[in-house]
This record gives sequence, structure tokens and C-alpha cells, in this order.
Amino acid sequence: TALKEGTTVITVTTSNGKTAFVFVTVKAKDIPVESITVEPKELNQLVGDTGKLAITFQPSNATDKSLNFVSNDPSILTIDSNGNWTALKEGTTVITVTTSNGKTAFVFVTVKAKDIPVESITVEPKELNQLVGDTGKLAITFQPSNATDKSLNFVSNDPSIMTIDSNGNWTAMKEGSTVITVTTSNGKLVTVLVTVKEVVKNGVHVLYEDYPVTTGYFDPKGNGYENTGFDHDFGALEPYRGLGPDHYRITKVGYIQIKEDGQYGFLIELKGNDAGYVGINDKQIINYDPKIGGNKDNPYQFFKKGDVIKVEIKHFHRDPSASAPFKLKWTTPSNPYSPKSIDVSEIMQTPN
Repeated sequence: TALKEGTTVITVTTSNGKTAFVFVTVKAKDIPVESITVEPKELNQLVGDTGKLAITFQPSNATDKSLNFVSNDPSILTIDSNGNWTALKEGTTVITVTTSNGKTAFVFVTVKAKDIPVESITVEPKELNQLVGDTGKLAITFQPSNATDKSLNFVSNDPSIMTIDSNGNWTAMKEGSTVITVTTSNGKLVTVLVTVKEVVKNGVHVLYEDYPVTTGYFDPKGNGYENTGFDHDFGALEPYRGLGPDHYRITKVGYIQIKEDGQYGFLIELKGNDAGYVGINDKQIINYDPKIGGNKDNPYQFFKKGDVIKVEIKHFHRDPSASAPFKLKWTTPSNPYSPKSIDVSEIMQTPN
């Protein structure tokens, strides 16, 4: 009777001493794997984590316990022939464990980026000196730039002076001083000192828009009232923070009370590849772009004394190597032959 696995010899001997031998090998009876259990059944790890899967066989005395381990996406998590795994990058995948007789078990894998805390933040601008009605957005820089949690909390100490939303968009409400506090989720904070002044009467409403050539869309960066006229020349400097020295548009709107009955003429002066637009009472009278053409002068506009006209200009500056002058000139009934710039003292920010 074969009792256990191993080798032995049977010796057969007669009464007078004759012998014979039988060489014996006993093998274990083949016990197939019925099922396997893998622990853990789910892996929720961070990039860089390592570990090993634990396998339980049913029955425990199964003969062949060889296994095959496969990761559906080895770029997220690798696993070797012994069940040792390494989390490589953020994502989800599945590990399949298979016995030699085809029994399987699965492990669902989620790998998250390793938590990188914010060490500090920088806010631009560090101070806001605005006029009532101005709007804009704070720009936040994180150190390190690959910090995991970049959520922020914006608080204005006095929202009646300046409001700010959860994305850092602010609006100047009334004259006064306050402080905006910006706080990260792990308690790092910076403050922005705010001063808001009342709108002055003379001047224009200005909108500054960036024009990233990669997107082809105008991106508003800020607006407000300024005690300036329609003319400007910013040279090679950016006229507003975040615009850069080229590919931006400046829109100005002002109101003029007409002093004489008669004919008025308008013209613009530009440089290089810059484009310009003029509208009177929301009607286009000049729209010139050297790349596509258009009219640069439309000198025949008739107004009556006492009329209040709305004047809107748009100046699109392209070339960073050139200065960025823009001039709006007009002729009046009493000065029909010598166009001149419109003095800021004649321009109102509101129509009344």
C-alpha cells in the first residue's frame, strides 16, 4: 500500500537466502485547485508605492500552485511572477491572477498622484489701486508648481468696497480701502492691499484685452475708467499687466457734447500692422486693418449743438518691435482743414 510521497525499496527473500528487489517511487495524488482568493481585492495606492499580493488556494493542499500575474496596463502598475507590484503613474487598471488549470481572480487598481503640498503662493498684483467699477482677476503662482491641491479661498475684508469670487475675479464697488486674503487648503496665505477711488468725470472707459496667437481669441484682462483721451502710445511696454508688448486690443469709450452745428470729420493715425476702429453712436465709421483693408477715414458726420455723441475706438496692436501709437483726430465746423486730437477736457466718461 502506497502511503506517502517518496522513494523506497522492497526486498523479497526466500528461506534459503535468495533475494530480489523492487524499486519504489510514490507520488502525491493530483489535487486540482478549485478556486483562489487574492488579498487585497482592491489596490488604492499612490505613485511609488510597492507591495505583494497574498494568494489563498482552495483546497489548501492543491497539488499545482503555480500562478500567472498580468497587469492590464503596466504603465500604471507593474507586477512580477511572484505577485510583487509597483505603482508607476496615476490611473486605473486591473490585475488578473490565473492558476495553471484556469481559475482566475481580479484586483482592481487605482493609483493617485503622490500628495505634493503647497509651500507658498505669490499673488499678482500685490496691490490694487482701482476706480469704482473696475474689474479684474488675481493671478496666483504656486510653489512648487506641481503641488497636488491648488484649491484657494478668497476673502475681501470689506465686500462693500471690493468683492471677490471663488476664482479670484474682483470688482471695485465704492471708494475706500480694504484687504483681500488668499489662503491655500494647507493654510498658506498672502494678502493684497486694496484702494478704490471714485470715478473722475473727464476721461474714457477702457477695456484691455490680450490676444494669444495660439488661441485666436481676445481675452479680457481688466477694465475701468481713466482720466485720459482716445490717443495713446505705450511704446514697447505692455499697457496693462498681463497683456505683454504685442497682440493686444485697447477699447475706449467716451462721450462728447457738441459745441457747434455742422460737419465733423474723423480720422485715425496708426503705425505698422496695427488696426483701428471708430464708432459714433454705436455706428461704425472707420474700420481699417492693413492686412485686410477697409476704410481709414470717413469725414462726413453732421451734428447739432448740444448733441451728446458716444465715441468708441478699438486699437489692435500686433508688432512687439514697434511702438504702439494711436491717434483719433477730428475736424470741426470752425476748424475744417486741420485735424486735431480730441482733448480729454472735452471727453466725458458718462453721457450726462
